[in-house]
Amino acid sequence: MADIMRWISLPCTKESDLNWVSLLPEKEGPPILWNLDLGLDFPLEDELFFHALKLALSLFSETVWPQYRENTAGVTLYRGPLDFSAEFQWTPHQEENWELWKEDRPDLPLAQLKRLFCADAYAYYFQKLSHALLDELPIFLLFDPVAGLTNAEMLQLLSKERYEHFQVVARGVCGWDGLRLEGNAFLPPLLSSVAICLPEERLLNTQILEKIDRLLKELSSPLRVIPEHFLLESWEGVEELYVFPEGVSPQGIRKLKGFLASGGKVIER
Repeated sequence: MADIMRWISLPCTKESDLNWVSLLPEKEGPPILWNLDLGLDFPLEDELFFHALKLALSLFSETVWPQYRENTAGVTLYRGPLDFSAEFQWTPHQEENWELWKEDRPDLPLAQLKRLFCADAYAYYFQKLSHALLDELPIFLLFDPVAGLTNAEMLQLLSKERYEHFQVVARGVCGWDGLRLEGNAFLPPLLSSVAICLPEERLLNTQILEKIDRLLKELSSPLRVIPEHFLLESWEGVEELYVFPEGVSPQGIRKLKGFLASGGKVIER
C-alpha cells in the first residue's frame, strides 16, 4: 500500500443523485482511495435504503472502476469511530436480534456487549453490501479510537473474526496487528517478536481484557495482539507469545503446540 494516496469521496446515500462526474479526479497521479459515503443514519433492516446503497455500489463498479482500475488503491465503506452503538437505531427488530444474540455471550458489562452487538450488525451489513463490488477491488474499513474505551476493548471490537472479509485499518490502538492510519496514509503492520493471543470472543471476558491491558502497559517492547483464529497465519516472526489458559479453545491448544514446535515460547498469564 502506497504511503501517499488521493482520498476521493463519492456520495452514495439514498438522497444522492449518483452524478459523480464533477468529483472524479485526473487519472494521472498517486493511487486513489475511494470513500463511498453510505450515510448509515437509518435502521439496518430498511430494505429501501439497502437497495439504494447497493445500486450506488453497483454503479461505481460499472462506471468508475473501469476508468480508474490501474490507479485505484481500493474503496472504503466506513471511516469513523469504532463504536457503532452511539448512532445505532434500536428498532423492535433489532431489539429482538439483541435478545437472541446475547444469550451465549461472556460475562461483560451491558454497554460493552451492546457495542459488540452493533459491530456485528454493521459487519454483516457491510458484507452484504460488498457483494455489489468486484472481488478484485480491495475494501477497507477505517476506524478511529474511542475515548473511554481501553485498548483491550478496542482490540476486541477490531477483531478479524468480525471483519474477516475486509481490510481493517486502525488509528491509535496499541497492539493492533493490522494496517494503521496516520493522517491520510496507511502504515504497514508492526513487526514485533512479542505477541498476545486474543481469545475467541465467546471466551473473552472482563478478567482477560484487564490482563491484556496490563500486559500492554507492563511490557516495554512493541506488542502485537493476534486473534487465536488467525494465529497460524500470523505468528511468523513471533518469538514470545502470551496466552491466557482460561481463554484458549481446543483448536487453540493445537495451534500453540505447533507454535512451540516451530521454536516459539509460550508464556501463560
